[in-house]
Amino acid sequence: MAGEDVRVIKHTQRKADISGIDNHTVVGLPIITAAGIVNTHAGPVCVILHQYALLGKGKSIHSSVQTEYHDIVVDKKSRKLRQGGRQCLTTVEGYKIPLSIRLGLPYRNMYPPSDHELDSLPHVVLTSNADWDHTIADNEIDSNNVWYNALDTEPPQGTSAYGNTKFDQLGYYRQQVLSLRQSTILSPDTLDDVIAYVDTIKSFYDASTYSYNVKEGRTTADTPKEYEKLRRFFGWIPAATIQDTFKCTTRWA
Repeated sequence: MAGEDVRVIKHTQRKADISGIDNHTVVGLPIITAAGIVNTHAGPVCVILHQYALLGKGKSIHSSVQTEYHDIVVDKKSRKLRQGGRQCLTTVEGYKIPLSIRLGLPYRNMYPPSDHELDSLPHVVLTSNADWDHTIADNEIDSNNVWYNALDTEPPQGTSAYGNTKFDQLGYYRQQVLSLRQSTILSPDTLDDVIAYVDTIKSFYDASTYSYNVKEGRTTADTPKEYEKLRRFFGWIPAATIQDTFKCTTRWA
């Protein structure tokens, strides 16, 4: 919707009714083509705005969908957010038009062009001159599982709001899953390595040996353990940590 910050350069024979807050409706607004001066990374340009409803008051209100339909890249995410965007429009020609964020809403600084600016500055078209259908991009998400199943449930690395976490959305330790897949038996090791692996398993389950004397009762004797070899069963944590873990457990199972 065109406000007082643009200049009307062409009228059409069409009109539109605009509805807003609390169902307030402005009827019979003429559809026009307007022009405005904006700054870009390459200097000022004259943007051409087709298919705008003319209100003529306040700031112009722009439709992201109408602009994107004309192949303009709209990135209106504030740069101050943790996962902020570029906060600009990128036109087909490569011009980058900055956006301002005020009170949570994006604004485009613009003013009506003079005759000299209209004639001398580059013209950059932001919306198509074809009759605009505001329902052209409507797309409802159904309640079935097709849309949800098509999503990648695992977020890309580094995109989590909590940073580069080592845990997935279910609380499982990501690196532990990778480490548990490492197995000596599945690797191209020698027969001696496989035997050592079996011995390690045996020493793990035989954490203590028990002997029973009828007169003296049951006694226990610890079997020496090679904690370095047990690291593969504990997610490759340090051997000293494994040893402390054994000291704090009964190992009666």
